[in-house]
Amino acid sequence: MNDSLILPTFINFLILFSRVIGITILNPIFSRKEIPYVVKIGITLYITIIIANIISPASIDYNMAALSFILIKEFLIGLIIGFVSYLFFNALYIAGELIDMSMGFGIVNVLDIQNNIQVPIMGNFIYILSILIFLLINGHYYFISAVFDSYNLLPVGILNIDENFLQFSINIFTQIFVIGFKLSAPVVITVLLTDIALGILSRTVPQMNVFMVGMPLRVLIGIIIMIIVLPMYIFSLDSLFNKSFDGIYNIMKIIGGNI
Repeated sequence: MNDSLILPTFINFLILFSRVIGITILNPIFSRKEIPYVVKIGITLYITIIIANIISPASIDYNMAALSFILIKEFLIGLIIGFVSYLFFNALYIAGELIDMSMGFGIVNVLDIQNNIQVPIMGNFIYILSILIFLLINGHYYFISAVFDSYNLLPVGILNIDENFLQFSINIFTQIFVIGFKLSAPVVITVLLTDIALGILSRTVPQMNVFMVGMPLRVLIGIIIMIIVLPMYIFSLDSLFNKSFDGIYNIMKIIGGNI
């Protein structure tokens, strides 16, 4: 390679790497701590090398100030794209939290090694199940495809933060809570009806210790309903995945100034 092309090629690679590593850091699949850091870096470098041979080099000034500014912007773009995909998967934790509270598991949490926080048992179960299904349907390929498409919708150095971005942020948080409520609705409503029935029973038979009967009954009813509606959860994940990809492409259009 000509020596005069080494510096522009390296700088172009560095710019592309900044966006890809930003997406990888917050992506719900590639950012998991179960994946070794060597593998994460290898995947990021591999994707960047492919993109560098497809995307035309950006025309920028090679002074240090301009380069640093573009690297920061590209890294922020990657973080925003990765964060949007991460948010939709957290709707599963919201659903699990509501289910656990209704069943009486509100104080029984497990450690999520991904975020080093306590998460609800049912939420962790649904989340792991969703990740497995996502990998089975090759959903991670769609994430990689979104990385390539981001350079068509969002050229290097373009980062537009305006009222559309703020409105999108509000809408996406609203969608996440709505999805969580919908996923938890079958169990929550059934347990609520069980509590109402127990309340009526306690008024009818005051001698009966409803508290001793109610706690294990709520757990039993909740588990039975979870088993019954599990196929529904699997089918509803398709809608969740589609919303996640729609959110990724919409945010790329917004910060790219295409909306």
